[in-house]
Amino acid sequence: MLYYVWTPYWVNGVLQPGKDVVWLQVPNIPKALGDDDTRLPNGKNYGFKVNNQYILANRKWTDANPAAAKLFATIQVPIEDITAQNLLMRNGENKTADINRHVDSWIKKNQARFDGWVKEAMAAAKR
Repeated sequence: MLYYVWTPYWVNGVLQPGKDVVWLQVPNIPKALGDDDTRLPNGKNYGFKVNNQYILANRKWTDANPAAAKLFATIQVPIEDITAQNLLMRNGENKTADINRHVDSWIKKNQARFDGWVKEAMAAAKR
């Protein structure tokens, strides 16, 4: 079977790359540079660039709320965790209470990381 998918996406929680499926690679474009080069740092080439996710916020608001700005800049949730949560929602856990439970569970499992983000954010507010 051949299918097209992106990440994060719940499908990757059902058909897990490296276990159930493999990512196809494309040949490197000879002499590709800059935007034309789709090779990843690990040398693999899936034919598309890595997509990064960012939190966007109004600059005026973040200037007035430096703790939030620092928190937004610091947070990095692993793509596998986002995919797992997307699968929970796809499987019916998609109500507000479910999502709040997912968040609380993730924070509990990643408490030290979360606390570090909050500590950095609070320090930014004191500057």
